[in-house]
Amino acid sequence: MLFVLLVICFHGAASVHVDVLRDRPRVAVLIVGKSFNSRRMANSSSLSNASLQDRGAGAGTTDATNMFDFMTGEDNTDDGDTLQFEREPGVVNRTWDNILNMLIKPVKKTHWVDVILCIDKKVNDVPPEVTHVFAISAPSQEERGLQCLAKIRNNHRTYEWLIKTRPDFMFYRPFPSMTSFLPGYVYTRFRAVAGISNLTSDHFSWDYCTSRCNAGPPGRYGYMNDDMVRVVPAALMQFAFRSLGDTTKVKTPQTWIAYKNFPHEVGLSLFWLERGIRTMPLACPGYPRHARYHHHELSYPCSTVPVKKNCQPNLPIQDVHKALV
Repeated sequence: MLFVLLVICFHGAASVHVDVLRDRPRVAVLIVGKSFNSRRMANSSSLSNASLQDRGAGAGTTDATNMFDFMTGEDNTDDGDTLQFEREPGVVNRTWDNILNMLIKPVKKTHWVDVILCIDKKVNDVPPEVTHVFAISAPSQEERGLQCLAKIRNNHRTYEWLIKTRPDFMFYRPFPSMTSFLPGYVYTRFRAVAGISNLTSDHFSWDYCTSRCNAGPPGRYGYMNDDMVRVVPAALMQFAFRSLGDTTKVKTPQTWIAYKNFPHEVGLSLFWLERGIRTMPLACPGYPRHARYHHHELSYPCSTVPVKKNCQPNLPIQDVHKALV
């Protein structure tokens, strides 16, 4: 609904007509992770006293740490390569500044935003932009997200979209405009993909900066979803997360790509395909700060200028979806 402000000035002055958006749609930003383990928390002074680096996109200027800065997206007990990683040059020391500037503020340009932290236990102060904090004990990030979603659905607030991200995901560039998303699809980056046209390194969470696609065998097409960042419309929100107890019996077409050994991503991809949920590519360049496998090192070369992917036979993704019917 638009509220129209009309200002008319006489004596030759120009009139002013301003459209003010009064009833914006609402987005839930779910940040799903856990607190650092006791070893990392004991070393928290190194984080709170660390200076901010200029190289990392989205770095802020504040010095105070908060609950979000003590969260990780890793399920394992040793926080991935956290301590080793934070010794590397060019690493942003404040994750909250990044997600605030690169995700929350861009989404707020067109939508109301509720920021919800889903964590195993509450530590430190809560950023003022956070709407809710849910402390949930769960065996995995996916299970914690599922339980967190149940809690926000019980609040009876209507959301047009849900955005899920890891707390340690570092965005290289601002999030895409929410008005660009089509409501009938889930949006993610791809862990593996082949045969689809108009893809760049921005759509990949693996094999970032090469010009080739990364799935096979030759002649196949299709995709495997990545689980770090997802955008889910209201109509599909009940399927935003997969329970580890969910089993899938869906068989992909013979022309579909062969899935690689990424258990979480394979499980999520099959969960959505079995329910007839189609994916659109999400242009969201970034990397998981606390993860292994040198994501930052491998993604940084194309973080500013995306690499165009050549995914023969370069079919429109809508044609690829038809193979799933």
